[in-house]
Amino acid sequence: MRGQRPSCSSIVKRSDKMLLPAPDLSGFSADLVRPLERWPLPVLAGAAAFRVQVSDTDKFDKILSDVKVDNNPANASTSFASLPSVPVGPWVVRVRGIDAQGLEGYDTLKRVVVRDGTWRVSYSTLSVLDGRTLLNWTGVQGERGMTAYGYTAVLATDAALTQNVQQFQTPYQRLGLRVLPPGTYCLRLRCQTELAAPDAPAAFSPATDTAYNGLGTPVMRLNVPAGWGDLRILNSPLSPLTS
Repeated sequence: MRGQRPSCSSIVKRSDKMLLPAPDLSGFSADLVRPLERWPLPVLAGAAAFRVQVSDTDKFDKILSDVKVDNNPANASTSFASLPSVPVGPWVVRVRGIDAQGLEGYDTLKRVVVRDGTWRVSYSTLSVLDGRTLLNWTGVQGERGMTAYGYTAVLATDAALTQNVQQFQTPYQRLGLRVLPPGTYCLRLRCQTELAAPDAPAAFSPATDTAYNGLGTPVMRLNVPAGWGDLRILNSPLSPLTS
C-alpha cells in the first residue's frame, strides 16, 4: 500500500521523479497504545516536514486526524506526531514527506490498532525487608503483561490524591514505602513505556505525577491492616477503588 500519489489539490504539478519517495513504515509497530502523544516518524531524506493523516479506511473519504509535523525540530534527533484524539480501534495511517518548497511526496499507508492505555494491577503484596515496607505488583494491560522502563506513584488518603500526598519513582514493579500506619490509602501508578531520548524533556517526574508516555492505572485502594507486619507478607493489599 505504498507509493500512492498525493491527492491534495493544492500540490503544484511537477515531475514524478522530483517528488519525495514514500516513507518506510515497515519497521513501525501496528499495535499502538493511547494516548498517542509521541508517534515516531521515519527518517526521510529531503523531508522538511511530514503530513500524517488517520482514517477508518484506506480510501480516506473521512479523515479523523490531519497533522503537519516539522522534521527533526531543533534539539531533537527524531520527529514525533501527536495524535491524542485518535480513539481505540482499527485505523489506517497515511504518511508523506513534504519538501522545503512545501510540496508533498508519495505516501505510505499503514494499518494500525489503537488500544486503551489504561493498565491494571493483577496481583500485589506488602512485605518487610531490612526494616523497609515493600509494595510489589504485577501489571497487565488487557491480557498482556505490562512492560515498562520505570514507574511513578502517588499515594494519598483520599481518592482525589490531594490529602497527605506521598510521591515515588522506581524502575521496577516494586515500591519502597515509608512507614504507613494502619488504614486505607489511595494509590495511582503510571509507567514509562519508552526510553527517553537524551534530548527529550525531563517529563518523568513524581512531582508532576507524569511519565514519559503517561500510561496510568485507575486510582486503587491500598489496605494496610493493623499488625500485618507480623505476617511478614500480606497478599493483595491493592484493590479497585470501586470494589
